[in-house]
Amino acid sequence: MSMTSSDGEIKKAFQSHRKETQGHIKRLDQVFKSLGEKPAREACPGIDGLLKEKKAFAKEKPSDEILWLWLRRVRERAFC
Repeated sequence: MSMTSSDGEIKKAFQSHRKETQGHIKRLDQVFKSLGEKPAREACPGIDGLLKEKKAFAKEKPSDEILWLWLRRVRERAFC
C-alpha cells in the first residue's frame, strides 16, 4: 500500500508498520524456539478480511487521506 501513495509521510508510516510487524514475528519465533515449539498457522477471519479488502482497495487507487484512515484501521485490527 505504501507504493500507491504520493505522500512521503504515508509511505514512511506503512513502511514503519511493516518493520514493526516483522519485529513482532521475529520475537514470536524466538519465543517458540526457546520453548522448543513450532509455531502453527491458524486461520484468522479478521486478517483474512483485511487482506481481501487490501486487494480491492488497491485497485481503487485511494487518495492519501483514505490511505491514512486505512493504515489506522489496520493498526487497530492487527491481532485476532
